[in-house]
Amino acid sequence: MKLVFTILMMITAQVSILGCQNANIVTPKFRAVTRPIPMMAHRGAGLTRPENTIDSFIHSWDLGLAPEADIRQTKDGHLVCFHDDDFSRLASNVLPEHKMLGVDKLALFQVKKLEVGSYAGERFRGQRIPTLVQVFEEMIDNPDRYLYLDIKQVNLVEMANLVKKYRLTDQVIYSAGQYVNIRLWNDIMPTSLALLWINGNQAALDKKLKKLKEQNFQGITHLQMNISSIDNKKEDKDTISSEFIVYVDKMLSAYGVTLQVFPWKSSKMKDFLKLQQIGIRGMGTDYPETTLKAIRRYQQIIEPAKPDEIVENH
Repeated sequence: MKLVFTILMMITAQVSILGCQNANIVTPKFRAVTRPIPMMAHRGAGLTRPENTIDSFIHSWDLGLAPEADIRQTKDGHLVCFHDDDFSRLASNVLPEHKMLGVDKLALFQVKKLEVGSYAGERFRGQRIPTLVQVFEEMIDNPDRYLYLDIKQVNLVEMANLVKKYRLTDQVIYSAGQYVNIRLWNDIMPTSLALLWINGNQAALDKKLKKLKEQNFQGITHLQMNISSIDNKKEDKDTISSEFIVYVDKMLSAYGVTLQVFPWKSSKMKDFLKLQQIGIRGMGTDYPETTLKAIRRYQQIIEPAKPDEIVENH
């Protein structure tokens, strides 16, 4: 798995370096230095394992990926990893009166009792909602373990203090869908990586990007486009063209921003092969293993085995 991580880091680094060669662009005042980071595994390990559990995070790290954790705060102020606004979809043993409540309405001892693995299959039964402290403890002394922090309902100052306490500033990527939250985080943690994710059809994405460009992409080090498909007009009216993706990548590179494309819920290798073919190395995925297969296949296409590496059968 270390080989996969090395490949991901090398190809991401190549794109990052190319994107920084335009000397005519003035870097915004609070721009953090963009560092190559592994591909993002949505909600921990995508759709292949329970969301936001220690097991899912470790699985993605073992694959050489960077898991995304959705962060919320309990009634008594503890930061935990949980995506939904309520417990109805994920918690099998939630009390009826708590089913439609959110993390912010329960104390930590109540949240930690909830079983959140079995919805993804019986083999995952027994998994619990982890605290952010538990996740950070898995990252200490493991500099190759990166984590996206997707903010749902959190006191940013308290989260920043926790990041500093565990000395993980270089390993976390703050993630948000609202630009104002990126700016708030940037004020608190000016050297932290920060990813803004945007979604919509091509026209909507273009509109959002033009507004961000007016702000010189201030505070953003990574921008993720959540898309439904690539070059698929016959089946998807909201598909994004590969030409548009290349255009966005070039625009962001001029501002020192790394593009990440997330074909949301896509299990098709062709989507991830297409991204690599048009020069995109920053990716998000709901199917980590499928995406890694696409990366390996692409590497085989562009880097065929050398003669002395081919072993003949006798």
